[in-house]
Amino acid sequence: MPRKLVIHVGAQKCASTSLQGSLRRLESESGGLLSFSFPKPSMLRHLQELIEACSTSGFDDIDNVLSGFSADQAVISHEMLGNRPRLACWIAERALLKHDFDQVVIAGYTRLQSNYYVSAFSQWHFRDQKKLQSDISVMKLNGLDWQKFSALERSVFAVVLSEKDRNWHSNYKNFWSGLKGLCGDASVVSNHIPTSSKPYSLIRNFCELTGIETKGDLEQYDVRKNATFHPVVLFGLSSHLSGVGMRQTCFPGPHEGNLWLFRVCDRLASQTSVERQVDDIYDPCFLDKLLGHLDRRTFKDNLSYCELMSVDSAYFAPADNSELLPSHAEIVELARSVSNSRNSRKIKRFEQMIQNLFMEAARAEITSC
Repeated sequence: MPRKLVIHVGAQKCASTSLQGSLRRLESESGGLLSFSFPKPSMLRHLQELIEACSTSGFDDIDNVLSGFSADQAVISHEMLGNRPRLACWIAERALLKHDFDQVVIAGYTRLQSNYYVSAFSQWHFRDQKKLQSDISVMKLNGLDWQKFSALERSVFAVVLSEKDRNWHSNYKNFWSGLKGLCGDASVVSNHIPTSSKPYSLIRNFCELTGIETKGDLEQYDVRKNATFHPVVLFGLSSHLSGVGMRQTCFPGPHEGNLWLFRVCDRLASQTSVERQVDDIYDPCFLDKLLGHLDRRTFKDNLSYCELMSVDSAYFAPADNSELLPSHAEIVELARSVSNSRNSRKIKRFEQMIQNLFMEAARAEITSC
């Protein structure tokens, strides 16, 4: 069997944690057919610095990873690599030239941009003070009352106005360009993550895309790690952090305290009506318009990505009732109209109620330790 290295490049919020869980299970039960590594972020950041400085030494950590694979089929996986195509391609080159790999495959997954931004907010941005304050600043710069909007609405509104969309086509062109000229068999593969309307086995698809050979039924290794935070935690903590600005806080930020936050969520399990209350306070039509605009705006680039990577374009089709909002000024006027239609007192009462629910659950979890 030729020696093959697969470099899984994420992206973030594209089922990477689920796939990594599946690969760990597959490695442990493969009978030596597969090796798997999830490198430390600090190692990847240091390696990026070395590459940018054109260093000729200091690569011991990555060399230890590449030389430590015992199987002829190996996978390196980290979401950070999706934002660092030069780094991913450098690892591919080193594997071919210095570590006797015969083939390298760069593999990644994508998703509809609107889903990507909502998922990123629900995992990280709702507890990111810097991001919350940046989104508030965007509202203020456009003469809008930020307190009339939810933190999620403000986050998506800022993305819409920035026009800096996650561009899958550009990402994968960069991966292909970085592999050109390598002395060896190097390729790039990709797909859209499974959806409820278009489901499939992620680990099976990954192995088929990358040519990894396995034994038995792959679906038994599928791990789905898609736990989400309770709406009270999302709205309560984002509301609290928006109000305190950049002052020091005891609550965990992005990538911090997930287990603690999930225990707080467990204490809120009986609060089942919050999402209905959210829709009553913040009419979802405004958020739906923003998300539909994003999917319309990115559709042309998504089609180019699908053509480049042989991905089913139906995954990226915007909703039938979505529309491309004509201009920056009209997007702001839409937000202003929404702001004028909302009741400040009703919003404040709701935010106070939801913050109290969150604080009570958080305090109960703290004092139980």
